[in-house]
Amino acid sequence: MRRPYRILIALIGTAVLGFAVYASAKRGLADWSTMRWRHEITGWAEHRASPPPEHLQEAITTLIDALALTPDDPTLIEHLGVAIDLRAAGSPPGSESQRLYLAAALFYFRKAAALRPTSPYSWANILLAKYHLDQVDEEFFGAMRNALDFGPWEPAVQLIVADAGLGAWDRLDSGLRGRVSEDLQRAAVRQADALARIATDHRRIDLVCAASFDRMKNQVKCAK
Repeated sequence: MRRPYRILIALIGTAVLGFAVYASAKRGLADWSTMRWRHEITGWAEHRASPPPEHLQEAITTLIDALALTPDDPTLIEHLGVAIDLRAAGSPPGSESQRLYLAAALFYFRKAAALRPTSPYSWANILLAKYHLDQVDEEFFGAMRNALDFGPWEPAVQLIVADAGLGAWDRLDSGLRGRVSEDLQRAAVRQADALARIATDHRRIDLVCAASFDRMKNQVKCAK
């Protein structure tokens, strides 16, 4: 091989290696800078907490800055969506600010699902955001099916499907009603107390009792 070609190949190899190192460094910086807030957001969401608005805004700002480094990171995108959704939860019910936050959260959940289409959490988040926006449409039904397909035994997914499914029960077709009933059975195995609260909120105790009488009879007043 002639010397000029060897030099060219060496330069290309160096450039590729340099880009890989640069990309890896950006990912590392994004992970490091958001580690605390990703942990906080996960905890707030799991416990349905209402974090101080200034903390929540700092988390959102940090995630947005990190996404400037790694714009196609589905984990950061989804955490940002969850953080914005928490802002929606802290807004006055039915207010314009709440709808704007929900719409923004839905935007990020859709991006996360596009990048990671087999994640049940992305689809469950889309489902719940659509439900809170009262957008019970084909996207809502598709998100419910995907959440059930990819995460039937994920505890958080089970409760989100139960919440949206019981809330939109009258608008579900027979197939989805059957799948939601199966989800209620699974959720009742280890989350009967949380499921009872959801059923009470939606006044659908009859449905969870019908789906899993033995599991739920000690949590709610099931008619025999």
